[in-house]
Amino acid sequence: MNSVFERALGPAYADLHPAIQERYALTSTDNRRCVGHGQMRSIKRNRLALPVLWAGTNRNLLFPETGTDVPFQVRTVPFDENGVESVAYIRWFDVGPGRRFDAYMQYDEERDCIVDVLGTYRTLHTELRLTATSTGALHIETGDQWFVYGHRSIAIPKPLRADVNVTERYDDDRDRFEIAVAISNPLVGFVFGYDGWFTVEYEESPGLRSEDAPANVGDLR
Repeated sequence: MNSVFERALGPAYADLHPAIQERYALTSTDNRRCVGHGQMRSIKRNRLALPVLWAGTNRNLLFPETGTDVPFQVRTVPFDENGVESVAYIRWFDVGPGRRFDAYMQYDEERDCIVDVLGTYRTLHTELRLTATSTGALHIETGDQWFVYGHRSIAIPKPLRADVNVTERYDDDRDRFEIAVAISNPLVGFVFGYDGWFTVEYEESPGLRSEDAPANVGDLR
């Protein structure tokens, strides 16, 4: 079985650094998860975005705090949801109580990309477009975005979108992953971002644990 990320990148997956390939090749049949620990050198945000960032704290969707050298943890957990290969991507930032940024990903054949469903209740959906850079890094950009409430889908107009740009690379000299994330909006510009590093270890994990599961697990499709 190919992972969600292998399906999204196709043959270009082989162009990623071997450590990045290993990290994103896990599937639900492996019964393993990848756990990373490190520090974010900086976490920044635009003051104009504070109301939205505060609102996101109740749904594990970003947060308003900033900081430097912030302890960071990321858990990447593949799981099967109603027969669909899925990945939970749980980020924890030690800047305040319960500051998490949760995402749940599946490969969408019709869109030919990963669909990233964000937050505890998974109402915000966004396309993820992946590329492997010439240096072996993984680059991610967002595409179309929409809200889902029950059976209703509401497209988000481009002026209101949160455009995300992510680069994850492997530093061979320091033997660790480096990540940079920037979120922007066409109207206000920069919204939120962070950059830092982490190392990983692989743990036995038969399925999605309760602390990583969304409130509506099993209801995505």
